[in-house]
Amino acid sequence: MLKFNDPKLYVMGIGTAYATSLTDGSVKFWSDKYQEGNTTFSASEMVNNGGIGNGPAIILYNDPNISVSFTTADYIEYARALSCGATFGYGAPVETCQTVTATGTSISIDVSGGAPVKALGMENIYCYVQEIGAASPIATGGVAYQVNPSTGAISGFTATNGKQYLVTYYVTQANASLTTYNSDFNGDVVRFVYRRPIYTNFNPTTNSGDLYGWKVDVIPYLKLNPATATTNGSQSSYSTTAISGRAIVYEEAVISGGCDDCTLIGAPLMYSMIVPCNATSGIEGIVGILGGIVNLDVDGATYQLAPAVVVNGKLTYNVAASEFSYESSDTGVATVGQNTGLISYVSNGSTQIQISYTVGGVTYTDTIDVVNQAD
Repeated sequence: MLKFNDPKLYVMGIGTAYATSLTDGSVKFWSDKYQEGNTTFSASEMVNNGGIGNGPAIILYNDPNISVSFTTADYIEYARALSCGATFGYGAPVETCQTVTATGTSISIDVSGGAPVKALGMENIYCYVQEIGAASPIATGGVAYQVNPSTGAISGFTATNGKQYLVTYYVTQANASLTTYNSDFNGDVVRFVYRRPIYTNFNPTTNSGDLYGWKVDVIPYLKLNPATATTNGSQSSYSTTAISGRAIVYEEAVISGGCDDCTLIGAPLMYSMIVPCNATSGIEGIVGILGGIVNLDVDGATYQLAPAVVVNGKLTYNVAASEFSYESSDTGVATVGQNTGLISYVSNGSTQIQISYTVGGVTYTDTIDVVNQAD
């Protein structure tokens, strides 16, 4: 029976999820209070039957979809705005009030603390006046009076000298958010990232779960769905924030090189990563070059090294050559860029290039031979 020692990984919970702008990378919304999150993959199956018994001859799939649905316990106004393509900002007109004592038959408010402005949805600048200490039913107290934003003078209201009145009006409050939802609902397209903690059994005798790292999924282009921007009002439950959308394909409007008509390559809809907390976990070493030898047989020749990191028995060339350091044991034969890995011919002979890669406080090394035999 085959047996392997690969660590068993267990994913549970949601760490954080956030969305960023596609143009400048600014964070549009972020939360670490997610209650649930789902990424659903779907495709339409097309079966072509044929032959004896009319069995499946070929099965193809089209209409690929990746759908996202997340719910967070906290209320995120700007996330709802993004879902509807609404504009989110600050400086909303909010209700305020002032107590005024009449010195005649007319009253005015002090506008030095903020000039009156139009309430949202109103055509003019209005205020409401109520006598303090008196009943104010809707029939008499619900009248709106115009107020001068420069002087604070209230027109149309007849006051009684010496009485106090509560004047309610609207001013601009700089830190009050204002979201404008237009009729042309169209969810924004954002870059969506979410992280989930991964656990493993470092102590198999007790089956204790320890944090191994993070499962990170990235959807480069997520089209948000306006239907999830629901606001709940209830005395017995809190209002959550739901985010849902669908991954869309983006292709640059440029002509790509190559004439391989027999290779079907779809644009990426989603990237998924497992990021260990320990930066050295799984790293077994580095390989400078397969075969370990570089031959320079022309005066002035160069060779660009592209080392690979060995992770869990696999070579990965995704680490840039500039992340390694290089040193030649005999610069009279060949030199190498300390941070570039570019080997240059100097003279005939042999030398060694030592390559180093440091991560998480651990340094991995490999040595390659350079043999120059120029005529």
